[in-house]
Amino acid sequence: MSLANDLITEAAAALDYDSYVHQPDGSFLTQSTARDTIVHMCRMLELQPGLRVLEVGTGSGYTSALLGRIVGKQGGVVSLDVDSRLTERARIKHAQGGVGNVAVHTTDGYLGWAAGAPYDRIIGWAAPHLLPRAWVEQAADRAVIVTPVKVAPIAQAHLLLRVDLHHGRAIPRDVQAGGFIEMYPEVITEVAVPIRHCDALHQLDGRGIVWVSAPTVRDNPERAHHAAQMIAAGRSVPSPLDDDYPARCAFYGYLYARQPHGLASAGFGGVGPSSVSGIGLVLNDSAAFLRPRDMVIAGTGEAEESLRALIKEWTRAGRGDHTALQPILIPGSEGFSVEVEASL
Repeated sequence: MSLANDLITEAAAALDYDSYVHQPDGSFLTQSTARDTIVHMCRMLELQPGLRVLEVGTGSGYTSALLGRIVGKQGGVVSLDVDSRLTERARIKHAQGGVGNVAVHTTDGYLGWAAGAPYDRIIGWAAPHLLPRAWVEQAADRAVIVTPVKVAPIAQAHLLLRVDLHHGRAIPRDVQAGGFIEMYPEVITEVAVPIRHCDALHQLDGRGIVWVSAPTVRDNPERAHHAAQMIAAGRSVPSPLDDDYPARCAFYGYLYARQPHGLASAGFGGVGPSSVSGIGLVLNDSAAFLRPRDMVIAGTGEAEESLRALIKEWTRAGRGDHTALQPILIPGSEGFSVEVEASL
């Protein structure tokens, strides 16, 4: 185990995760990240004592306390969140826990915090629609940025991205499975529907909603609403990938890279055993989506046939995981759009 991993393991063992992520009434704070995911992303960040860290997304305050313990008294953490209730709660938690090297600010994290720059490490706990230029400009030479980010023009198409900074240049290193809530400059209270790229909704008589995100219907509201209604009436069939979470995530990554015609995402509130989302295809009068435990199909069957063909194509190519994906940064005025290519 490396020194960085030792430090992360020791810091995580020293902090009471439950006290941060639970409210006084025992309820779970929804703006919290699973502990295993936190540790994984901290390892991606290659933390060391003495580093200056920018954290975007204060959440429960656990992550900033963990980062502060890892970088130690010679380092420091600047933590940003748009929700003043969370930042104030985190300040109280840090004061109670004797965390003295973390500064918490209420602001739009997309803009970073120039007053504390340059930063040796930047980590995001919410998914921006691109890699913000402000983060790159506020990063020190040889800095590392780790964040979930959108990688395809549909809702919830997120991957974890690592970027290295070298003489002011942002160099994409790799992507891994993972996604978080979308980053937004205002406090979001309704998380059932994506903030961006939601093309249509269909209400399910008090049982929730179905939403669809599909470029094939994006410019035609009538077709988009028809697609949402069709998906709501769809049926569940066994998944071609069974209940294999790593395989499903790897196949999603393949779809993001391949960008097949009809690529789409959908959320199912009240369809099937629970409210879940899936990635798949919307083609003409048909739709097919892979979900965690099944596949939803609707319409003529064209989309189902095409999705199964894509799974066979991916299987013949070796069922590559995220190590087969290469991130690409496309510069723009706000920052860098992110796409992925498959090396299968």
